[in-house]
Amino acid sequence: MEQILPIILPQARDAIVILGFIAIDIATGLIKAAALGNYTSETMRKGLFHKVAELLAFAFGLLADLTFPIIGVKLPVSVARSIAVYLCVMESGSITENIGQINPDIAKYLSGIFEKIKPASPGNEKPEEINEREDDEK
Repeated sequence: MEQILPIILPQARDAIVILGFIAIDIATGLIKAAALGNYTSETMRKGLFHKVAELLAFAFGLLADLTFPIIGVKLPVSVARSIAVYLCVMESGSITENIGQINPDIAKYLSGIFEKIKPASPGNEKPEEINEREDDEK
């Protein structure tokens, strides 16, 4: 039991954070649907199924973190933490999109923030950054 607690406690915190992001996404989605007058129970049902799948993905990550070491698989990162990060980033995008449709002025501000924190990757580099990277690789 003492071996499991250090794994479970941080993951419980991650689960609470994920639930917070999901709750805000659902709230902003409902407000957006009400504001635009396009609420449908079918869309709500599909959205809830997606949220359940997100939570199941995180539960899978928890199971992997607990059981992989038992079968001798050691990973450099936590599977659950990696899934948590992905879910929070994904939900942030959805929340920003919902807020943007509710109030475009706020969306401009939020989009600017997310633009500043985008990680550098070949898909979102400026041309001069690509040239610098290619020069460094030579």
